[in-house]
Amino acid sequence: MKTFDLKAQRCPTAFILLRRSLKQFNETAEEGDTLVIQSIEPSIERDLPFFLNESLSDLSICHQSNAPITNESKLSWSSDFDEDDWQGCQQNLFVVVKQSKSENHTG
Repeated sequence: MKTFDLKAQRCPTAFILLRRSLKQFNETAEEGDTLVIQSIEPSIERDLPFFLNESLSDLSICHQSNAPITNESKLSWSSDFDEDDWQGCQQNLFVVVKQSKSENHTG
């Protein structure tokens, strides 16, 4: 299981980085491999299913959950982000994406 933590990245940067990571994962993953995505960006929950359906149909969401953002997370972000980046965000989104076919597409 691989993990991709977007930390306090917000859109559009968060989704740009996520698309790149998913394309790379799809190129190297074998059937059944999973990628855990962590993000505070709420639009990912809405946009990710559409992106996978349209662009990376070999990948599918197999689990999704939310958890409160911890103070520990905020402290770890403080050297790379301003507090304004996560202000107003209350939840971390966790999405598990699974490679569902043995033949990968590289496009």
